[in-house]
Amino acid sequence: MVISISGVGFSGAGAYYDLLCELENVEHTPNLYELGILYETDGLIDLVNKLKYNSCKITSYVPIRRFLHLAKFYNDYGSRINNKIYSIALEFINGLDPIYTKGYQYHEIANQTIKEKICNRINTMFLSRLNKIYKTNYSFKLDREMIICLDVDNIEKSAKDFVENVLNSFRNDINKDLLIKHICPPDIPEICLPYLPEDFRQISVNRDPRDLYILGKLYNTSDFPCCNVKDFVRYYLAIRLRQKTALHIKYVNFEDLCYKYEETVRDIINFVSVKSFWKKGSYFNPEHSIQNTKLFLKYSQYEEDITYIEKTIPQYLYNY
Repeated sequence: MVISISGVGFSGAGAYYDLLCELENVEHTPNLYELGILYETDGLIDLVNKLKYNSCKITSYVPIRRFLHLAKFYNDYGSRINNKIYSIALEFINGLDPIYTKGYQYHEIANQTIKEKICNRINTMFLSRLNKIYKTNYSFKLDREMIICLDVDNIEKSAKDFVENVLNSFRNDINKDLLIKHICPPDIPEICLPYLPEDFRQISVNRDPRDLYILGKLYNTSDFPCCNVKDFVRYYLAIRLRQKTALHIKYVNFEDLCYKYEETVRDIINFVSVKSFWKKGSYFNPEHSIQNTKLFLKYSQYEEDITYIEKTIPQYLYNY
């Protein structure tokens, strides 16, 4: 089984992650590691959509290049945890009957590096004139590698195999369940389900909007808009309205893990269906986490904003 925990910044997803780390038969990555290669911009879902449904062959090298760039990022970002992601991505692309060529199309012109801009200017302003005078053919070569995949009819199957290979590359023990943060986005995780194992489980964590807003202000976060309270409420509401319960998806509240600890633990363990010894308290301490609740009572400078949140989206306030 593979389990994913997701949440917008400061939602408390790390608390549920720590809880599941206490299950003896669950193998996990470090809490701060997140694997978003499925749903991030230029990730796997983007690649499948662009290659199969929204791409002509002459430009299909662009999403492939971007996907491999993202795979390289995840490979280097977590190299101490797993440095196999990029090689698995290359194997996936090589299975799509690729043609390796070189060129410099409109995409390259629109996204020139500073060096390329200088070389292109020298080519057009100086070398082109020199070539006319002396009948030569001097120029700076600006070609970039282009990978054009011809076999995309069964790309969904290949993409699912890619995900399985990536997930297995994190395992040290194939018999244990695997826990990784942010395999799916917290608001619409169902978009990732077609690429994930049948026994996959997703837990998306929500938090009282008052506390979430205060944490965003205190830490000047870019995880969600909080420069003004009206934009925050619009964003928070959009996130919550998109969340639809499904068979392998569960939405939870951070506060429940603090105020309804035993009940919530039983519910979570039942949802993931993990039969394992529970090392209670080895990672998560509800008495510590409860100190990070009811923040709206502690920061009076945000009183006016909190009142606006309470009046605008009362349905999402946690019932303490």
